[in-house]
Amino acid sequence: AVVSTQSTGNQIKTNFTCEWFIGADIRNQESRRIAQLRTSSHRFRVETGRHGAARIKDISNRLCEYCCTSDKERLMYLAEMPYFEPIIEDEVHVLRTCVHYEDLRHRLSDHLKTSLFRGLKEIFEPHLIQETSNFLTNIHRRRFPEKTKKAKRTKMDSQLGCADFVSVEQISIRTSHLNSSLNFEHFCLFFIIAMILFITLSFIISL
Repeated sequence: AVVSTQSTGNQIKTNFTCEWFIGADIRNQESRRIAQLRTSSHRFRVETGRHGAARIKDISNRLCEYCCTSDKERLMYLAEMPYFEPIIEDEVHVLRTCVHYEDLRHRLSDHLKTSLFRGLKEIFEPHLIQETSNFLTNIHRRRFPEKTKKAKRTKMDSQLGCADFVSVEQISIRTSHLNSSLNFEHFCLFFIIAMILFITLSFIISL
């Protein structure tokens, strides 16, 4: 079934108070993932699929790319069938049923697994907050992989490998510019000397 972002938020936060996890002994990154989930400020497709001009008519932008077909034509035919329930990549789907994170769910404690399917509010209890924050962080890393140190190092090596070639090319260009500058200076000097000789010769002839 499709679960709206609003209903998910209502499950998590039922009263307007300052949340205790803000001052909890967890890393900033983990605290950020908790806040993003609780406020629906994450990058899952239920949110990002609302962006753009076609957000109202095109629901395919909100579907889970791991649990749904990406064939828009097939989705169009399925949408015409009764009881069509597309699998939206929302918070509930990601935490409970998405196959992309099945192994991460298997590693959770029995207590957190039970709380996860009983109600999303329970996973933010003080005795579960550390495990929950780790779970959310691992989900985010898998869903939105950042550039690894190896990739960065490879890029740096590639840049360093081109350094010698770039240096030689720059030296060649600078040498060419220097030669052009010297040739121009020689021409100017020759022109000045020629003019002086011409004026001198004209003056002598006039005498």
